[in-house]
Amino acid sequence: MRGFFYMFASKAPRRTIEVMIQLRKASLLLIVLIPTFVSFYVGYSFTKNEMVNASIPVRSKANPYPLISPLLAYETPESGLQGKYKELKGELQKYIDINKDSGKISVYFRDLGKGQWIGVNQENEYSPASLLKVLIMIAYFRQAENDPTILKARFLYTDELKRLIDTTAFAETTKLIPGNYYDVDSLIKLMIVDSDNGAKDLLYKHIDNQALTEFYAALGLSGENKNSQYTISPKTYAYFFRLLYNATFLNAEYSNQALTILSEATFDEGLVAGVPKEITVAHKFGERIEAGKNITTVELHDCGIIYAPQKPYLLCVMTQSGSLEKNKKTISEISKITYDIFVR
Repeated sequence: MRGFFYMFASKAPRRTIEVMIQLRKASLLLIVLIPTFVSFYVGYSFTKNEMVNASIPVRSKANPYPLISPLLAYETPESGLQGKYKELKGELQKYIDINKDSGKISVYFRDLGKGQWIGVNQENEYSPASLLKVLIMIAYFRQAENDPTILKARFLYTDELKRLIDTTAFAETTKLIPGNYYDVDSLIKLMIVDSDNGAKDLLYKHIDNQALTEFYAALGLSGENKNSQYTISPKTYAYFFRLLYNATFLNAEYSNQALTILSEATFDEGLVAGVPKEITVAHKFGERIEAGKNITTVELHDCGIIYAPQKPYLLCVMTQSGSLEKNKKTISEISKITYDIFVR
């Protein structure tokens, strides 16, 4: 090849010779660069595949069928190292550090469009309180998938159930009247929208324990234990809303119905207070007040989905301090920080 090049060049005009020399240099450059490019591409592909492989499927652990493995969600590594996720995590960490002397604060955020998430103290556990009312609703809707008439069933509210509220410290009042019957549909809405404890107690008395156990088992959770106080972290509780949003535990109809009811919740001093009024928020709050000899401990949590246009996200904030008003302020400010950075 080299001999041919010089034989041709000896008979060619000077301009042609210069062009041939440039072409030969370019060919040599490509020979050098191609292995580097291939190496980079292979390395990039490997890195990309590693990222994909880092996504771990969360499959139902309560599955009676030997030939299938129902997919509930995907768990991925935290995404706090770039772009808005890095900025958001930094601002949330800064806020929590500034307020750490006044109590405990934990946050879990998930971009529902891209599946990326960040958290601060997201594994810390708290008493769920009224957050578990969402689980009672899910259990009834699970039963309704096979028997829709359960939602029309009517239960009697008794004096005995009323005494549960009357004798429980800091328990909210109920709209239910002893001696009256109420259908399940109405009770679910009261329990979620107004966080009515009477509705919760009446539904819980007649609940299908199999449906309740199935939900805990599907996620591999231990469930409530009468002998000890049940606790849960923001990251784990977020699964309740992820399963509804993805319709991977209930079917699409009942998942949508559950989120619709959650979007009508009247509590507006937490997540809702931190976003514009026109934004739909499907959420549930939980409150626990424990009075000691020298101090009162107040836990307030608010978790749900913020349906920002083109950017829906899940936010779960759990707090503990000596003041309910302080906790409300904390949740609303964290909600605002999150919206301002992620959406605007």
